[in-house]
Amino acid sequence: MFIKPYEEAKMTLGLRALVRRLIPTHPSLDQMKRELLQAEAGEYGEKFIMKQLEKLTFTKNFQILHNITFQHPYSLQLDVVVITQYEVIIIESKNIEEK
Repeated sequence: MFIKPYEEAKMTLGLRALVRRLIPTHPSLDQMKRELLQAEAGEYGEKFIMKQLEKLTFTKNFQILHNITFQHPYSLQLDVVVITQYEVIIIESKNIEEK
């Protein structure tokens, strides 16, 4: 059961909007485009993992959460958390695009 399904990160949405709005001669445009590509690669990896989890058969009592953030006492972000009656599985994904 997906109690917190995949949702694109606000940072990725913001970077995409920023790149669209910057003028072609803006000094930070190339850097923002690179950051957007990295963010989109990470999003692709997380989305892929969530789709694979949808295909799996778990026991009746399980929960899947995407992109969980803890703020106290410091900020900690987890890509995917799977909770069953026997264990908690934390999945951290890295999708690195080589050029």
